[in-house]
Amino acid sequence: MHGRRIRSKGLELSTVSLGDNLDSVPDFLRDIVEQLEQIDDVAVQILTNSEADGWTTNFFTSKPVDIGDHDRQYVMAPGSMIRYRMMCILAITRKNAAPCCLLIVEDDPVFMRLIAAGIQEPDLIHEGVCEAVGDFLLENYRKEVVTVKQVFSHFQI
Repeated sequence: MHGRRIRSKGLELSTVSLGDNLDSVPDFLRDIVEQLEQIDDVAVQILTNSEADGWTTNFFTSKPVDIGDHDRQYVMAPGSMIRYRMMCILAITRKNAAPCCLLIVEDDPVFMRLIAAGIQEPDLIHEGVCEAVGDFLLENYRKEVVTVKQVFSHFQI
């Protein structure tokens, strides 16, 4: 699980290849990872590689400063414990397409947002993540089940 670290304003990203962590996929990501594996010519790197599970970081790391403490940043864990919601950022490259990142937030259904930035643009990734997290917290989106292919086709990736 060796990768390189990329620093941006407030969010530390660490790249690792998707194949290195397939045995430890968190439940909320499993279906998305399986969908990504079915798409031809796509290279995926995990940017939120953590010591906890190799995939996620907690939601607190990317909460916009202008949004105070919010109930949606927490989830109920087993044993009636409250913990921060988890999120994952995947860098996606595909032949003849601009690089992008896919933000996935633990929810039911999961929240996904495509960010038009590659791994060489950590500040743009951070900006996109903060905007998306803000939308998630304020429920400024339609709650619906969306597949990875639908997200990609919308952005012609």
